[in-house]
Amino acid sequence: ILNIAAGISNLLLLSLPISSLDFHLGGSNLLFITSNSLGENTLYVEASAENFRQLEAAAEIGKKLAAIKKQRKISALQTTVWLSLAIGIFAGLVLFRGPIFGGLGTLFPFSWEKKIADEVFNPKLTREQMELTQKLAELVAYLKMDEKSWPEKFVVHISSDKELNAYATLGGHLFITRGLIEGLVRPEQLLGGLAHEMVHVQKRHVVRLVFQGLGLFTVFQLILGDVSGLVAIAVDQGGPLFNLQYSRTLEAEADQL
Repeated sequence: ILNIAAGISNLLLLSLPISSLDFHLGGSNLLFITSNSLGENTLYVEASAENFRQLEAAAEIGKKLAAIKKQRKISALQTTVWLSLAIGIFAGLVLFRGPIFGGLGTLFPFSWEKKIADEVFNPKLTREQMELTQKLAELVAYLKMDEKSWPEKFVVHISSDKELNAYATLGGHLFITRGLIEGLVRPEQLLGGLAHEMVHVQKRHVVRLVFQGLGLFTVFQLILGDVSGLVAIAVDQGGPLFNLQYSRTLEAEADQL
């Protein structure tokens, strides 16, 4: 017989046959006790080590709780494994976000990329810009590209920025600053810079970096349902650090090719 003190406002002493008792674990770390003598009622206690020791004082109950304790250990092991796996996957996404999310970016069809970019980068050119663009197009024609593997055309834009710079954007759009053009001595110098940016487009470096930048935000969105301010700041601050090495790899590839 198991004597249990139970009740809400008044203390109630229950005497239950041990043979009629069933035990099972529930949520919030509780041990539920059912018995035919209780009818539809259920008793529960905290599934603490102390409560287990008190219940196991009766040998017959100890046998009943052995399976429960085994189940508890398996559950704890499963939780540890799944938690470790989740942490490992997340750490992998953070550390290798460049190759992982960047690789997904290459699956995005270039035709879609170009269609979007053509709608965004469609400025009205001045006469001077049109003349410069035509000259640049003639220079680009000297670059021998594999027509079978790269039939799309590049679009060259002139920026009024005085900084010496050139960069590639989505869809084969290349930007060259006025400062760079004015600083040139020979056409071959511009050709070298253009070739570098063209490789960025050809190898889908731009879309890789775009997908890489969106990657972790998307993961947080899926896990949390929303990106909290703290998480957003962490990703925003950490992103450039993780991007840096991957960007260097892409820059080195563009230089070499």
